[in-house]
Amino acid sequence: MTAAPTPIRVLGVGDQPLVRKGNALVLDATQDIVLVAGAGCGAQAVGRPPPAGTRARVELSNLHALGVRIAIDDFGTGFSSLGQLRRFPVDVIKVDRSFVQGVEGDARDAAITANLASLAHALGVVAIAEGIESHGQLAAVQKLGCDHAQGYF
Repeated sequence: MTAAPTPIRVLGVGDQPLVRKGNALVLDATQDIVLVAGAGCGAQAVGRPPPAGTRARVELSNLHALGVRIAIDDFGTGFSSLGQLRRFPVDVIKVDRSFVQGVEGDARDAAITANLASLAHALGVVAIAEGIESHGQLAAVQKLGCDHAQGYF
């Protein structure tokens, strides 16, 4: 029986866990660490506050420089945005399961998944499809260009 990876807490990065995968550390960047406008940036109350995500960008860049791979989780929904791909050092885009679930029967979900995978590749990052629950979904996301799949089947 294999034990689950032990999370390593990184203080100041939303207290998000870094997960050791082999010799690599991976941080799933979620809205908790990228959308806190000016929080903890050391800014004074004088003048304009720093832009949203300033502290997260600096800390993620520092982690990335140490070899930590950065993944944007649930990409395409909620607080994730295309702007994150410009502002943050991203290695992985994880396509949200809400798109992946319909790739076999919904042309729009398939188109969105294919285009997110294509965008990832154009930017030199890995595309992971989240929420795979069947062989059909796995085959579909592979055909649509996702590099890896993650799920419960």
